[in-house]
Amino acid sequence: MMKSKKLYTAEFKLRMVKEVTEKHKRPSAVAREHKVLASTLFSWRMLYARYGEQAFSHQVQGIPTLDVALHKELEQLRTREITFERLLGKLTLENHQLREQINVFGQ
Repeated sequence: MMKSKKLYTAEFKLRMVKEVTEKHKRPSAVAREHKVLASTLFSWRMLYARYGEQAFSHQVQGIPTLDVALHKELEQLRTREITFERLLGKLTLENHQLREQINVFGQ
């Protein structure tokens, strides 16, 4: 069974963000109190930081959402890049060690 995605009003999103930014409440506490995922509240805070109160208006609703999606994808790509760089380093080291062993036995 697939869960349906909750839809929150612009007013609700703005109120949650302001509880963190203006009332200086901990984001995790606000998320828990209002039964919102902390990652969702984090995304709303990023949108608010970039676009202000207009971040949740219908006029720019699609743009920030796309921006957040692209940001998440970029972070995933950076993580993969680091993993591949580590693997390349490990393989390069192993290759070097094998060449040394061949040179030792070949003499």
